Amino acid sequence: LVPDQRAHWNEAMRTVLLRLGRGTEARAAWQEELAAHPPAHDEWFGYAELCLFLGDQDEYRRARRDLLAQFGAVVNRGVAERVGRACLLLPLPEGELRPAVALCERASAGGAAGYGGAYPYFQFTEGLARYRQGRFAGAIKLMNGQAASVMGPCPRLVMAMAQCRNGQSEEARKTLAAAVLSFDWSTAKADNDDSWIAHILRREAEALISG
Repeated sequence: LVPDQRAHWNEAMRTVLLRLGRGTEARAAWQEELAAHPPAHDEWFGYAELCLFLGDQDEYRRARRDLLAQFGAVVNRGVAERVGRACLLLPLPEGELRPAVALCERASAGGAAGYGGAYPYFQFTEGLARYRQGRFAGAIKLMNGQAASVMGPCPRLVMAMAQCRNGQSEEARKTLAAAVLSFDWSTAKADNDDSWIAHILRREAEALISG
């Protein structure tokens, strides 16, 4: 009835369903909304993350391909960062890695001017990109910088994985432990994209470092 509020009300509905433990129902309703390929990124924001949080890797990969196809050339730096970040939450083939990294670099390239509050997010996503590229020292440096102030435990989770891949096993275990202790992991609190990403990265970090 109010088209310009549709994304907002859909988000509110998903939040309620997630808090009721009905995540699969929330994801299915969202998938149905996206079948029409709406042009605004706000309609898509968080869908890939929710799929992966719920363990549906096949649907996540399909959503990742859709995001790159629809928003791979986006100019808006904020949208570029969010799309790039969503696409880097699992290792990806070279053909998808290159455009995802390009989105992250596009977001960071202009510095903090005009994006002061968002710039630490840009730095986090660039650090995640460096990790996926195998540039572990660069990822550690970025996660120790402005990125450390956002995304809850996520910067330390990525840093722990980068330390492990960089041969710093003891440091990786300590960083992972600190990240886990710093966050409330209750499923009732996992009703937003930042929380979903934290859970996703924790699973990957623990499988790598403790598994």
